[in-house]
Amino acid sequence: MWKVYEYLALVFASALWSLNPAIISRFRDSLNPITFIALRASIAFSLIAIISYMCGGAVIKWDQQVALILATSAVLGPGVGDICYTKSIQLIGGSLAVIISYTYIFVSQLLASALLNESLSTSSLIASLMAFTGIVIALGISYSGRGSLVKGVLLSLAASITWSVALTFLKIALNYVDIPTAMLVRLALVIALFLPLGLVSEGLPKLNALKYLAFAAAFTSISDLVVGMYLFMYSVRRLGLSTSVIPTALTPVLTLVTTKAIAREALTPNYVVGAVLVSIAILITALNTTT
Repeated sequence: MWKVYEYLALVFASALWSLNPAIISRFRDSLNPITFIALRASIAFSLIAIISYMCGGAVIKWDQQVALILATSAVLGPGVGDICYTKSIQLIGGSLAVIISYTYIFVSQLLASALLNESLSTSSLIASLMAFTGIVIALGISYSGRGSLVKGVLLSLAASITWSVALTFLKIALNYVDIPTAMLVRLALVIALFLPLGLVSEGLPKLNALKYLAFAAAFTSISDLVVGMYLFMYSVRRLGLSTSVIPTALTPVLTLVTTKAIAREALTPNYVVGAVLVSIAILITALNTTT
């Protein structure tokens, strides 16, 4: 039986995540990365807590080891990883930051195979290579010149690695806790650790930037941390980590569309070629995944 809902969930999550680079790039001059990440975590935590309470509350079944696993996932993923991602977009632009950061697809598959005993088939490797090739062709590697290239690239690579490790720990934790619990605990830790750090290291946001900061935080918290992450966790539980990360290769390709709509950038012919390759990669993965 085809796992249609899981793949639809991943495609929708990828579409939502494609909005984030465009929003961050649009308001990059108004965002303090650490404070921004903590603020959007605060918004997401409030929304998920309300929804969870209305639906009967989260189910907590864990011990100290599970708590440590979730804490590690929180610090590395929506904490350090997202901060590095945000800063890299500010420095080198969304397109280049996305293409480098999304090498997490390969790293996640390797970690899932090594640590989670998930099978890594030849077709999955081919699909990953094809998806990443599609990303490269669609986006191109052009430097916008807005900041330090070396620093931006290193931050993107850091995001890729920290996301991958965080997702590996998250997959383990999801064997013991439900999705709302995992989301709430991770967000609570991000708020507790990074909000004070942001205010101390970056200072208070400038008054003329507050409305842009608030909008960007609210928008990305809903699209990324609430809806997008729930759909991704749901799919990881059903499909496994190594399979779930492949359809997210749509995100960088779709970012071209969101960038055009939000930043009024022109699409290039490379988009069509890249989109086709990514679509084929997703189809290969789907055809080789059965219940």
